[in-house]
Amino acid sequence: MDAAASCALLLLLLVSATVLPSSALKLPSYVKPCSKNDPNLNDCAYKHAQEAIPSILKGDRKYNVPAMNPLKVSQIKVSPGDGSVGLGITFNDVNLYGVTDAVIKETNFDLAKNEAVIKASVPVVQMVGKYVVDGKILLVPIKGNGDCNITLTDLDLTVTVHWELEKRDDGKEYIKPVHSDIKYDLSRAYINLDGLFGGDKALSDNTNKFLNENWQDVAKEVGPALAEALAAVVTQILSGITNLVPYDEVFPENV
Repeated sequence: MDAAASCALLLLLLVSATVLPSSALKLPSYVKPCSKNDPNLNDCAYKHAQEAIPSILKGDRKYNVPAMNPLKVSQIKVSPGDGSVGLGITFNDVNLYGVTDAVIKETNFDLAKNEAVIKASVPVVQMVGKYVVDGKILLVPIKGNGDCNITLTDLDLTVTVHWELEKRDDGKEYIKPVHSDIKYDLSRAYINLDGLFGGDKALSDNTNKFLNENWQDVAKEVGPALAEALAAVVTQILSGITNLVPYDEVFPENV
């Protein structure tokens, strides 16, 4: 995986179909490759990732990279937990804003293991969409549906991606992402769910107040499902450029 693909990965952006190309492509002009033999591979990847961010964010349809603000996720499902907050909530038609402000902190590529670990931070991520909830708060049922707005601040992300090499009919090898994980930490979450209890304002206001006062419990519930959804998106992101560009173009012997 090249540096710009790393950037896209960090920004967690792109849901693209993985269609085998009819012919191999060169790297896009804004992506500078790093030699697989470079003893300072991670320094090279970090530097080139920073340089590629502006172009990556604009999108590039030729390489299955769309404009990235907002990031669109069709659905995120949260199963109710066993704690004081058990939301049992489904988010639909989600738009994530702020991911384009992500800053890469560290890159670590292990080509022998076909693995990359990328660390990034995002000042503010805003999640806007529709929701349906059927859960509980302190054993009290909570139901409703409508618009939602969840804002996360000081979001730190660690993305680990695993891939394998796939040889195709053209005789060339391509990177095929097979799995990705996202770990996260944040300083605060703000939650607003409109339409709770059939629009009962008093109950809705009190519930939202409770959710915000207990945001850490909410983050524990929603966070894993959001991370899982983003991990799936990351895997598909990597299938954009790397599905079109051979491995030897991404990681040449020499630059």
